[in-house]
Amino acid sequence: MDGAVNQRRAGYSQELYQQAAACLEQAAALWVRVYIAEWIVDAMNKTIFGLGMAFLMTACGFTGEADGVSTTPTEIPASSAALTRAAATPLPLPEVQCQGELPEALAEVTAGYRLADESDFVSSIRDFNQNATEDLTCSIFTADFDEDKDRDYALLLVDDKTSSFRVQLALNQGNGTFKPLVLKEFEPLADTEAGSVYISLNFKRPGSEGLANREYSPLTDTARNVYLSKPAIDHWRAIQMDEQGKPTSLDVSSLGYCSDAYYYVNGNLVMFTVCD
Repeated sequence: MDGAVNQRRAGYSQELYQQAAACLEQAAALWVRVYIAEWIVDAMNKTIFGLGMAFLMTACGFTGEADGVSTTPTEIPASSAALTRAAATPLPLPEVQCQGELPEALAEVTAGYRLADESDFVSSIRDFNQNATEDLTCSIFTADFDEDKDRDYALLLVDDKTSSFRVQLALNQGNGTFKPLVLKEFEPLADTEAGSVYISLNFKRPGSEGLANREYSPLTDTARNVYLSKPAIDHWRAIQMDEQGKPTSLDVSSLGYCSDAYYYVNGNLVMFTVCD
């Protein structure tokens, strides 16, 4: 009895082993197929990703390597290169001293104004100017006033609508644009038929004395030496003025009795007044 049972059990065990082995073979084959399928999909994804990246890098013009390795820029077609240069190149900046045309690059910062010309000055200044050693009817000067190695402009501007005028700096930002800095606004005269501008704008080159040679200059020895080394501008300020700051006398000796000077030291605008 026991022998028969054991014999049947042995038969069952061998049958189960054979079934299990067959099952394992099927599972192994299925795993291999799944693995191969996944490998194929992964390879396809990587290929598609690589092709996509190659397309993107080509479209963006990137041909170098990252992490600090030198890169080689994509060559720009001639027409595109010309457009790029045109956008990056500032407008020409003429070197004008005393009189000239307003540079096109300053159009935005002088909107509503124009450069003063000789006919804008009051008759007393125009008459005196005929025998003066220096031109008293200047309206535009060029220098690196703020000492950032870019060409700036000092302007005497007139508003045709109101006959008011101003002294203004146009400070070069180094990117083709200018920052306006109004130094002084002047109210119009009641009668502008014989001229409206009652000041003179003057330019001091680096190394020249300018207002430092005036008898009552407020500059100390140290400040004087600094001023002498800088480009500067100055304009007249009348000694006799009404409550609105307009001159009560148009005589040149009164109009030019005082002067306000402006120059830069270490990027800061410095101003002083001298009267004598």
